[in-house]
Amino acid sequence: MHHGSLAAVTISEREQGLAAGRMARGILLEGRKPSSYPMAPTLKGAPVVSLARARALGLKIKTGQLLTAEVVTQFEWDK
Repeated sequence: MHHGSLAAVTISEREQGLAAGRMARGILLEGRKPSSYPMAPTLKGAPVVSLARARALGLKIKTGQLLTAEVVTQFEWDK
């Protein structure tokens, strides 16, 4: 988002950590093989909107959308 995208969904770090913990527990305590776990993406995420990109494109974003998302106010190269 900091490099010019308008909108995205970020992955949930919490969900990734919980999944990794469940796998580690299964491997270390239950003796499961690592290969027994399916490779799957996390399903939870958080919306992100770049207000900087929207302004550059001349787009107006509704307040409700900004309130429910993480908002990036400037580009990385402007910092």
